[in-house]
Amino acid sequence: MPVTFILKKGSKDTNHKCLFAEFAQHGSLEVPALLLRCAGASVMPPGALPAWPNAAPTVWPPAMPPHIALLLVLCLVRCDTKTLLQDKLAGVRTVDVQAVEGMVAQFPCDLGTAANDKVYMVFWFRDDAGIPLYSFDVRGKHLSEARHWSAPEVFGPRAHFSTSPPPAALLVRDVKRRDEGVYRCRIDFRNTQTTSFRYNLTVVVPPEKPVVVDRWGRIINTTTLGPHEEGDDVLLTCRVLGGRPEPSVRWLVNGVLVDEEYEHNTGDVIENRLLWPAVRRADYAAVFTCQAANSHLVPPKELSLVLDMFLRPLTVEIRRPAEVGEGGELTAERRYEVACESAGSRPPALLTWHKGKRQLKRITMYKSQKRRVRGRTHVSMAVSAPARHLSETVNNTCTDHATERVIRCPHSPHY
Repeated sequence: MPVTFILKKGSKDTNHKCLFAEFAQHGSLEVPALLLRCAGASVMPPGALPAWPNAAPTVWPPAMPPHIALLLVLCLVRCDTKTLLQDKLAGVRTVDVQAVEGMVAQFPCDLGTAANDKVYMVFWFRDDAGIPLYSFDVRGKHLSEARHWSAPEVFGPRAHFSTSPPPAALLVRDVKRRDEGVYRCRIDFRNTQTTSFRYNLTVVVPPEKPVVVDRWGRIINTTTLGPHEEGDDVLLTCRVLGGRPEPSVRWLVNGVLVDEEYEHNTGDVIENRLLWPAVRRADYAAVFTCQAANSHLVPPKELSLVLDMFLRPLTVEIRRPAEVGEGGELTAERRYEVACESAGSRPPALLTWHKGKRQLKRITMYKSQKRRVRGRTHVSMAVSAPARHLSETVNNTCTDHATERVIRCPHSPHY
């Protein structure tokens, strides 16, 4: 197996004297091409770098046993370990980077660190690997014309090195959990010393959407909670599955945080139990929201429920007929319309009229805004009888509320 070494000429800086090695057999490329640096070599897969311009190939030796060639490759790959050690000794700081699974990860790699020099090559490595996973070849080109290569077994087409707008950065789309790890960017300049950046990527896995169950463990599948009566205790449990890192689960009522104490249950389930005691009329239509969050990079997963309630009537009033005089007495042989109005009930109140203990059937119901209900009945005045009592009962599904008015007239009314 002949080995061809191609030496770049014309550079006085030993930091940029590079060798290419191509292992060929019968004229076909069989082993990946290697970029060999004199001070810390890097290994490039096939097609990552073209041959150096104006290079003079030299074959040495004319033939080499396969085991000798393999040994040479292994020795050359080990050279990049020296660069890793140099990075650490030079105080290259590792920066923590977070990316959400399925979204974009960004690794800045500022090309402007050497203001008076030109970028030659940019390499990206993972962990302590000597083989780059991405290369950016700017030799003899403008940045916009640089040649990109991405290892198909790592990022492949998901990765792209973007130089505009600055600072330059490696963008990785559709981040996978397996992408988590330490990455290193190395910038080679024409004359200036190599610059490196290191990043520790953490992949955030969002939790699933919360599920809320009632006091009996039943999942609430609607957007309403209840209906509840005034004075009821509301007990809710919010359950969240998955998420890495572990999400925090909290309750908000009308947007105000009321409970952020949660516990880890069986498996990957996290729960937060909320007790809202003795609901009041003021709690009607309150919005109870459970939120689960484990990163500021994405909005929290949440579920909201609106509290539905039965509300008692606030007022019941029998209105005096307009035709009644100042003394409040009715005139015999006349027909009067008597109205009753109730407000504040939910659902709307049902109105019933009574004369003493006897219920009156002939009434007319009206509904108006702001949960007001009006009921009207007619009273026909007959001859001679003592004063009578008219009463009205107001009720809905949770309560009764009654009122009565004494109707005075010189004669007995007929209904």
